[in-house]
Amino acid sequence: MEPSYMAQLEKSYKRYLEDLVAGKDFEPIVLRGGKGKPSTAIELHQQVALFQKNEKRDKTPGWTIEWQDWFSKKLGNQSWPSQITVSTEEDLLFLTDKSKHAAEFKKILNTLLEWTPAIQPLLQKYPNLVHEHKDDWNTLMAVTSYLLNNQTSGQYLRSIPVPAHTKFMQQKKSILLSLLKTIRPDIYDENHLDLEIALGTRRKPYLFTMRLLDPELSQVCLSGIECFALPVEEIKNKQWPVNRVILVENETNLYLLPSMPCTLAIFSSGKALHLLHEIELFTNASLYYWGDLDEEGFVMLNDARTYYPKMASIFMDTETMNTHIQEMHQQPQPYKSHQLNNLSSAEKTAYDQLYSHNGRIEQERLRQDYIMKKLLSLG
Repeated sequence: MEPSYMAQLEKSYKRYLEDLVAGKDFEPIVLRGGKGKPSTAIELHQQVALFQKNEKRDKTPGWTIEWQDWFSKKLGNQSWPSQITVSTEEDLLFLTDKSKHAAEFKKILNTLLEWTPAIQPLLQKYPNLVHEHKDDWNTLMAVTSYLLNNQTSGQYLRSIPVPAHTKFMQQKKSILLSLLKTIRPDIYDENHLDLEIALGTRRKPYLFTMRLLDPELSQVCLSGIECFALPVEEIKNKQWPVNRVILVENETNLYLLPSMPCTLAIFSSGKALHLLHEIELFTNASLYYWGDLDEEGFVMLNDARTYYPKMASIFMDTETMNTHIQEMHQQPQPYKSHQLNNLSSAEKTAYDQLYSHNGRIEQERLRQDYIMKKLLSLG
């Protein structure tokens, strides 16, 4: 069978499934094609044989062909299909070899519509969901019914006592949210893009790893604990007497920082930096950011200054870059960001040089003696 005809049949099968969900009767399918006629006798024989192989006969389903006369200077008088029609559901399923698939689809569909007719719009738009979740529909129906009829706010997603194992909700977040929004759009509308938000559940807090670089302050505030981790909500409540906060993008460097008076260091974990806003501890201290000398590092520094305009950077200037120029290598993807308006002139110069070379210098490649000298010079 010609690939173009098979591609049309596959699209027609998808529309057929959509019509099954909508309860529509089968409509005959007219296939387009036949314009690229063969140029040799061998090609003509092969293609005509393929058309005839799938032609409908008395007891065999297939397509119906209307033949037309065709004259070729090279091949003489010949016959070529003018129109190919798939007249019945049986013909379509035979040609696409989907009889078993369609039977299973109908069985699952009937079960789902008996559960709730409200699911129809979702399945009509995405009929592939029927088979995609065929092994899970019984559990999906039970879990969805529980969520629709029970209070879930204030619980963790995996602590909700649904009739399924604790990972099921996490694994099926997308389809569960789609079901809730389809069945009860009055409660779960298009603005709900996340199942946990829609259900009002609690989220696992993100923990920021931290170090108090002042041993005396560590003893006073945390009974000598130097390294610890806290969620943002806890950080916002702290009133520690620190006058310097250093945010580092690389966790290894958190442990390489030397002892410094009244100083707190935080592993800002790259893209988690955006969570650290409206921290009173930051507004009352000198704030420093240390990221990689690359596009992502400067973009995060630029974005962080929308929260803390007075934030300074360390090791993100031309001096650091030129001192370690031999450590520069290309980043995997080309630079995209160019207009970073919150950078200082020294930072912007360093960034432009990196941009022109698509280069990067990772924090781990900076010399430790250089790092120590610069940090101690902070005072």
